[in-house]
Amino acid sequence: MVYSVTPIVGLRLGEVIKAGEDAVALGTVVTGNDGHDYVLAKATDAVANAATVILTEPAMTVATGAGAWTNTNAALVTGDRAWFRKTVV
Repeated sequence: MVYSVTPIVGLRLGEVIKAGEDAVALGTVVTGNDGHDYVLAKATDAVANAATVILTEPAMTVATGAGAWTNTNAALVTGDRAWFRKTVV
């Protein structure tokens, strides 16, 4: 299991954050113990587990596509927030 090595308390990479649940701000980037960067973003549509996504800034939303980030969480539904791994270190 990957965990954050960035000194922010309470982060759980790989966890889906549902609407109404507390989280750090969208766009927060942390480094995992696997050397990859992870960004917190919001799904604008359903995203399958292990799907690559396109990150749209400054909204920090993602949608399935040939992007530079990968969903390493469970399958997501519209509105879920989750940590997405930078595909290439």
